[in-house]
Amino acid sequence: MMTFPTHRLSQSLWTRSLVVLVASLWIAAGSGLAAIITLESNQAKPPEIATLERAAGNGSGEAALKLAKHLAAGQVIPRDLGAAEKWFRRAVDAQVMEARTPLAGVLLETSNEGAAVDRAAEGLRLLRTAAADNDPKAFLTLGMLYASGRFLSPDFSQAAAHFAKAAELGDNEGWYRLGWLHAGEAGFLEQAEPEKSLEMLEKGFREGNLAAGQLLVRMLNEGARVPRDEARAFGIVKSAAEAGNVEARFFLGELYEQGKGTAADPALAFEAYRSAANEGMVQAQNRVGLIFLRGNEAVEADADSARSWFEKAAQQGSPVSHYNLGLLFASEAEEDPTAVRQAVDHLVAAANRGFVPAQDRLGAWYRDGRYVSQDVVAATAWFRLAANAGYVDAKLNLAHLLDSVSPEPNSRQTAFNLYREAASAGHSMGHFHLARYFSSGVLGRVDLVSAYAHLLAASGAGLPLATEALPQFNSVLSDAEKQAAAEQAGQWKVAPWQE
Repeated sequence: MMTFPTHRLSQSLWTRSLVVLVASLWIAAGSGLAAIITLESNQAKPPEIATLERAAGNGSGEAALKLAKHLAAGQVIPRDLGAAEKWFRRAVDAQVMEARTPLAGVLLETSNEGAAVDRAAEGLRLLRTAAADNDPKAFLTLGMLYASGRFLSPDFSQAAAHFAKAAELGDNEGWYRLGWLHAGEAGFLEQAEPEKSLEMLEKGFREGNLAAGQLLVRMLNEGARVPRDEARAFGIVKSAAEAGNVEARFFLGELYEQGKGTAADPALAFEAYRSAANEGMVQAQNRVGLIFLRGNEAVEADADSARSWFEKAAQQGSPVSHYNLGLLFASEAEEDPTAVRQAVDHLVAAANRGFVPAQDRLGAWYRDGRYVSQDVVAATAWFRLAANAGYVDAKLNLAHLLDSVSPEPNSRQTAFNLYREAASAGHSMGHFHLARYFSSGVLGRVDLVSAYAHLLAASGAGLPLATEALPQFNSVLSDAEKQAAAEQAGQWKVAPWQE
């Protein structure tokens, strides 16, 4: 039986410095997850949600629609498609016709890919009824179904026609999707017209669709089915920014920062970001906050300015900015004990809004008794939320917690499965723990060849713990067994280890 220095693992995995995450997109937790566990004063729902619930309960169709959208998105409150369906139906009953398309989306998503025939049929019927009443979102949704071949037979012409109708009705998402379709992003390469897609994407971008600009620039920068032309891409973004397009200003900042189509210029990048942030763009406010937090060759680090910008974005409900504020206040906790409460409040706000890294971090705080009272049950619940959403670090944290606190076979099997998922995602620590399980026989099976293979994979990715454990196998495996393990490890892609 091999022995591994697992006590050192907890030091390398659990004692991480507080680093503010660079993120621009919200990550929503999946449906059907464990109940959210909150802290003392944080048990109340966000005020805007409580207000919507009261109004919706009193018969307001508009409030029911807004509440349902929050429940379906999972960005302000945990995602709950069952509750979302209930409130969408209430909105439809109150003659808020805009609710038909999102209700259809919920019905299709929860139809088990059409196996629940009645739900899928009702969803499609609602979409067609809404489209007949010129709802552009209904046309967009039907277009995506035709483009993807989900619930409807794949049909390029039908997809294009529906996207074009949405654009005609004034939704710039229609131009983006038309460009996306003609770029060949959905397949249909024989029917796609990439050069034509550039015109559609540019139109959508100039009308404020950031995704259209991002695809346009990627195509030109990479030469994806069109001639490569970084200068042209930069010119389109700059022109749109100068015309007052807020999304274009933010994108221009990214191009200046990366030096794509122009010389890298941190000062111009910052000014572009700040211009978009001053217009209220949450993504830009968060980016400006990050720049102030770290500083660069053009901007001096200024924690107070960083906090101010994060707060502007947090006031608009941004879970990323709540997370950044939580880590910022936590980093100040040793010098200012009053910062602890604010750190916890902001991290809980981000976690309750479905921001997965915040859920994982909050689980770690509960596990370690850091900033909050130590609580293994709460730690497990938060880790499970993030793990169920696919967050690899949370899978490892949850698995290690199950390893540590529960000797039950079912818990150990769950931990093993989580380590295997992490390893499949290319995480060297997942491979390390699989090696530990295979060598120890804790689940009733000893397989030293598999253990050695997983150690080789982790060691090859640079994990010191794995490298230190390898010599333990020298006297127990034959050369043929080591060769078989090496061949097995060579088939796995493992990301480089980062402390």
